[in-house]
Amino acid sequence: FPGIDFRPTPTGRQPHVTGTGLTVWEMHRVWLDHGKKPGAVRKNFPDWSEARVMAGVDYARAHPSEMPPRPALPPWVRQVTLGL
Repeated sequence: FPGIDFRPTPTGRQPHVTGTGLTVWEMHRVWLDHGKKPGAVRKNFPDWSEARVMAGVDYARAHPSEMPPRPALPPWVRQVTLGL
């Protein structure tokens, strides 16, 4: 996948979005949190190109079985949804 590199981490080799410190899974989460809208992501992260964002999203879509499970939120955390 163009725009994806693999780096060793304490939990093993992980796919990262080239030019960022983010794993593919973190970039995918940012994309989901912004309503799957590349423009909304770019508004909050103007130094990320749309190609860079979509490289992470495309890799995550192609390899969903590699995605680590999302940990449960602690009971004292309140989840807030913003209308973007």
